Amino acid sequence: MTQTALLLALAISGLTVPPAMAQEAMVSELRFGVMAHNASIGWLPIHAENWDLSEIEDVSFDVYFHAIDLGDLPVPGQLRPTAGATVNFAGKESLARLGVNWQAHLGDSPVYIEATLGAAIHNGILSGPMPGRHDLRRQGCRVELYSSAGLGMDLGDTFTATLVYEHMSNANLCGNNDGLSNFGLRIGAKFE
Repeated sequence: MTQTALLLALAISGLTVPPAMAQEAMVSELRFGVMAHNASIGWLPIHAENWDLSEIEDVSFDVYFHAIDLGDLPVPGQLRPTAGATVNFAGKESLARLGVNWQAHLGDSPVYIEATLGAAIHNGILSGPMPGRHDLRRQGCRVELYSSAGLGMDLGDTFTATLVYEHMSNANLCGNNDGLSNFGLRIGAKFE
């Protein structure tokens, strides 16, 4: 088992990861969170009447790797490869994802904004009837586009707290496209 896979397993199990092991595996941050499943309809959560935070039944795990060196490119903030999963404990859609996370602090404050773009694979229904299951969404493709946006804060030098809105969709590329949007809070431990 590689060190990165071991770190993922430790994070999922809720065990503490030794900082030296995280550094050696090129990990800059691990996050654990609780999410409201299918919290909003659509890619952009702009209409308050479309919000529903009553289904807090997802747990998320994320690994953020060291920032990508962009050389002399004038990009504010940092880009980090990331991998993670959002697991639903009520028999609904769960997803695993890979992406690139952009994060920038607001001036010299501990507050930051971030966005992630990538791909997700899920265990949801692709198409067809769903007898007796009106709580599931038809996704159309097994692998879909993934995006997220967050507003967070450094809690000292070691921890972070981030409000995250994540969305998975196939952008109407393959049949049904109900999409899935989750919202929640992720607590992170930094290793750099």
